[in-house]
Amino acid sequence: MSIVSTGPDPVLDALVHAACLAADTPIGLITLLDGERQWFKSKRGIEGDRSRRADAFCDYTIRSSRPFVVPDAARDVRFAENPFVTGSNRIRFYAGVPLEIEPGLRLGSLCVLDQVPRRLGADVRGLLDRLARCAVERLL
Repeated sequence: MSIVSTGPDPVLDALVHAACLAADTPIGLITLLDGERQWFKSKRGIEGDRSRRADAFCDYTIRSSRPFVVPDAARDVRFAENPFVTGSNRIRFYAGVPLEIEPGLRLGSLCVLDQVPRRLGADVRGLLDRLARCAVERLL
């Protein structure tokens, strides 16, 4: 059975909730990516359960082992025309940490989003990184 189809997980939901509280954002996700889609394994503050990978901020996150932060997506050439930015979600801020199950193998991200531009302090980035490691342990 695919991990995507295992249903809600209260531990992952709690990690997303903690990430939203730490970053003071209304939206949080644990995502998993395949070749064409981004799946929302756990979510808070957003509708749906997946999106096209081509539209996923998390696709950029998994390209590195470091956190990926977009302070204002409407002013970022990579995302200004993205449907998450221009559509009903109106995403402006994104911060994601890759879910790295072994060096170089990243399957998704733990991320927080907001509808207003913002910055993220080093302390919150560190906490998001620790929460992402907890999510990886849970997924494994």
